Amino acid sequence: MSKKNIVEWNGHTFRLVLSTKSEIYDAELHGNRMRYKIRVSNEAGVTKIFEFTDSIQNFLDGKRTLDFKERVYALYCFISDAISYDEYKNIDSFAEAFGYNKPSEAIKAFEGCRSAFWRMKDLGLHDNDLYEFNNHLQNTYEF
Repeated sequence: MSKKNIVEWNGHTFRLVLSTKSEIYDAELHGNRMRYKIRVSNEAGVTKIFEFTDSIQNFLDGKRTLDFKERVYALYCFISDAISYDEYKNIDSFAEAFGYNKPSEAIKAFEGCRSAFWRMKDLGLHDNDLYEFNNHLQNTYEF
């Protein structure tokens, strides 16, 4: 397998590819930005797709794609969401920790983090792997 688009860590190999063309995401009151779908495949052939919404500033600067380091950063963010679920496995402590006032917003965020957690487990990251891999990404790619 070509090393292009590959992140290796602790016996795991992850391939990060933009899955589809990006689209303009217009979140109410938050401005336009780009939303990307990134396909992550592991060495066993398991593939999961996750979404990453880029910054408003990048949109204003005309940025319309993600290079490899930015895809790794998107994976880092996705794993951070999974870690948030792992740390706060009930909606009440999650909402309190992240300061949600509206239950509907807390539920939506909590469910997204739970989904990230299970998708990362499907890709082979278990227990402390989530934390260690995210630290590895942060240190290696200097986020």
